[in-house]
Amino acid sequence: MIELQKLSCQLLPLQEVINDIRIIKNDISDLRKSKNNMLKKLDNFEKRLQVVENAEQKISSLKEQINKMEAEINEKDQWLRSNNVEIKGVPFKPGENLFDIVTKLGSIITYPVLKSNINYVTRVQTRDAGSNKTKPIILSFINKYMKENFIAASRLHKHISTEDIV
Repeated sequence: MIELQKLSCQLLPLQEVINDIRIIKNDISDLRKSKNNMLKKLDNFEKRLQVVENAEQKISSLKEQINKMEAEINEKDQWLRSNNVEIKGVPFKPGENLFDIVTKLGSIITYPVLKSNINYVTRVQTRDAGSNKTKPIILSFINKYMKENFIAASRLHKHISTEDIV
């Protein structure tokens, strides 16, 4: 019996080791679960990062397309303006008919201006427009040749006054 007690005393620390091993096993199991959760989260982050990187590439491509389109629009705007003539110094009158003003100017410079030759005629605000400045008239011809002929005819008549037109 003494031997049994001796043996029991010797096995008592072994029981503690077994309990410690169980605790370690449980901790290892918890670590594995935690590692698996972290791997799932990492995979999710990698997928989301790939989506962001793809979107960044698309954004970069779209920026290039926008820059090209803006350049094309600017070029086309300049091309459209190539048919325009700016007429300055004509005072504004309420209820004025810009076509009549342009027609009178055309008859003065001996270059008749027909409605069918005009794309549009309007007054525009200038960048440095003060309260006492008149807005210039923009006359847009349907083609550049008419514009050039109108300008050539107007250069021959340099001393036109606003009284002649209005």
